[in-house]
Amino acid sequence: MYLMTIANSNFEEWILSNNFEHMEDFEFSFKKMSLDGALFDMGKFNFFARELLAKFNKDEITELAYQYAKQFNEKLCKTIENDHKYFSDIMNIDREKANPRKDYEKFSNVLEIIGYFYDDDYKAALENGLPFNEKFSKKDLVEALTAIKNKLEIGEDEQSWFNNLKEIGVELNYAANNKEYKANPELFKGNIGDLAEILRITLTGRKNAPNLYSVMKILGLEESRRRMDCVISLIK
Repeated sequence: MYLMTIANSNFEEWILSNNFEHMEDFEFSFKKMSLDGALFDMGKFNFFARELLAKFNKDEITELAYQYAKQFNEKLCKTIENDHKYFSDIMNIDREKANPRKDYEKFSNVLEIIGYFYDDDYKAALENGLPFNEKFSKKDLVEALTAIKNKLEIGEDEQSWFNNLKEIGVELNYAANNKEYKANPELFKGNIGDLAEILRITLTGRKNAPNLYSVMKILGLEESRRRMDCVISLIK
């Protein structure tokens, strides 16, 4: 499929309009062959890789990753074999949607992307230092994490979980929404997005991670609270 994007300039538009299906119906044309285009466009290659891997369900993507790992990546292989369901649940984050996440270009960097779900990688992130926003003091961080640890539940669904987090934020003087915060920033410590970022960094060691509710649900309440305790002890 990737080679076809180089061979015929109109293939990319065609395959996108056909939802990556029935490639055999595409009409190849020598008139559409470029005489001076890039022979190997990695950006285009990675684009199609992300699109295609996003189309597999969690069982399919897990099996493909496992088959790859058995041949080429011992660490990934052992990770999958150690807890097949846990790995599958991670790979399923935001996958069962009309517009699924498109994180993965190749199986060789899967662990790099999801490593924070596993203790060894998470510990390494703690050792490297956590990228909290410098506007928050140690006291602010400890106060926020202590309140979240004691009051936040995973809940029945994402909306109830977020409402719970928002209530905690309001109690700590974080604006319930960004509009309220922008109108009077001097009245608040930050907004609910700031509080969520504190939690995200605490649980993953990163500013950027998938859906925070899904991350916390996969980690579980006990492990999430253990990580909060760990970070609180490091901050103090």
